[in-house]
Amino acid sequence: MKRKRYVRYAIIFALVLISAIRIAYVNRNNAQGKNSYISDTETVEYNGIQYTVTDEVLYEMPAFVEKYPQIQEYYMYNRDGATGRDNEEILRGLKYVLCISLQFKNSATEDKAIDLTDYRIFGKVHSDGIDPFCTATLNNCESVINLPAGGQRTILLPYNMYQQIFREKTYKNLLNEPFSVMVSGYPNMQYISLKQLHLVKSAGKFDPFALKGQGGSKVEDTKQGTVVEPGEEMIENSIGATVLDVNIVKNIKKYKEFNKECLEGSVSVKKDGTVLPSEECWRREGQEYYMVFIKVKMHNYWQGSQEMYTAFNLYPNYKDDDDNVEMSYYSCDYTSSEDKRAYFGTIQENEDKVITLGYLLGVPRKTDITKKDLYLNLNGGKKERYKKEPFNLRKGETRGYTYMRVQ
Repeated sequence: MKRKRYVRYAIIFALVLISAIRIAYVNRNNAQGKNSYISDTETVEYNGIQYTVTDEVLYEMPAFVEKYPQIQEYYMYNRDGATGRDNEEILRGLKYVLCISLQFKNSATEDKAIDLTDYRIFGKVHSDGIDPFCTATLNNCESVINLPAGGQRTILLPYNMYQQIFREKTYKNLLNEPFSVMVSGYPNMQYISLKQLHLVKSAGKFDPFALKGQGGSKVEDTKQGTVVEPGEEMIENSIGATVLDVNIVKNIKKYKEFNKECLEGSVSVKKDGTVLPSEECWRREGQEYYMVFIKVKMHNYWQGSQEMYTAFNLYPNYKDDDDNVEMSYYSCDYTSSEDKRAYFGTIQENEDKVITLGYLLGVPRKTDITKKDLYLNLNGGKKERYKKEPFNLRKGETRGYTYMRVQ
């Protein structure tokens, strides 16, 4: 028995020794991470991209919005949470925004995709990334940009400096904090030191709590569970929607305002102009397909700009007169927004925007779709609930959601 025990101990010792040798070998024969700090007056190159800091500013938060008013919604208090920030304590702790103007130059022979969220800043005990949505609005781009060979672009990278994550002494002296922006990762980690950081104070023109107590909206939203009739306005998240026109066509060529750039890939258009689902699995025997185009006027009642969602779902009446026409909801297949197939867009205070939404509908043959009730839903219902509990929108059975009848 003792001999077996000694053998067991010997095997364990041998395994530990082999592991230790392996760890030592890996540490000795693999490159150690190296940190390099470059002056903000120099250009650093990594992986075919040249980086140059052209400006670095520590803004008092209101000063940042005064400089770039298009991003005020990201810094405006809103107790309802529809836009801006709904946590008063956190917003009050956001007194500074550090903004870097970083120039990217592609010195490679091929295009480069640059993910802006990769560029984090570091302090002595602080590390943070950008807000991708605010950054996209600020630069009128996506969080990933494409830079062609030989091309260059300067991007503003904002970093929110929250008082809650700093020591009080450090927060009062942010200009003295050794901030740097990381431009390359392991094993050769390169940082551009921000030595020229300077403070810009607010002129007092922006108050993030100016709408506090007002709710930010000039009107109330449409009461939940309401069915709005054609010609009436439905208001959701302080944005009003009114149907101006409805066109139903089997042949896309009959719709004069059709723009193929606005059409989603879910719809296939034949040479003769007729439409059907792109995927064969969605095509059903005995059905014919229509495109329903709905022109809608949007109006912003919010006191300030905000994002508007435009890809509303379309719902036929679930309990038809003859009770034998089964149809489910339809997602948006066509959006004539400024960015074509974009589902989101910015709308300014008191601004009107007219958009056209398109939906591919499949119905049993010989169904007169022009005589069927169609409804837009602006606050998101669930298909599963409708399948389990058929209801009649014509009788006001909404299951708590709000609908706008378009015909």
